[in-house]
Amino acid sequence: MELALFLAVEEGAGGGELGAPTLEINYGLSGSFQFHALLDWKTLYGEGLGSVSGLGDGEVGIKFRFVRDAEAGFEAATYPLLEVPTGEE
Repeated sequence: MELALFLAVEEGAGGGELGAPTLEINYGLSGSFQFHALLDWKTLYGEGLGSVSGLGDGEVGIKFRFVRDAEAGFEAATYPLLEVPTGEE
């Protein structure tokens, strides 16, 4: 299992978005499948608007590795994600 706690920042003209803290969990279900979940606390800010914060949208997904050629050093996988509307509007 892998746990990560990090900070994510996006800046734009006149404002931005801060994801802090952001918690990411990755758990290997088998050699070919990995579960993924992410949740963060968002702060949105802009010039003259102040800031607003609350729970951000979450995401869940499963990574599926469908090719693993150790001899050639090649792997291929797909990683579909679902965004879960846990945040406020």
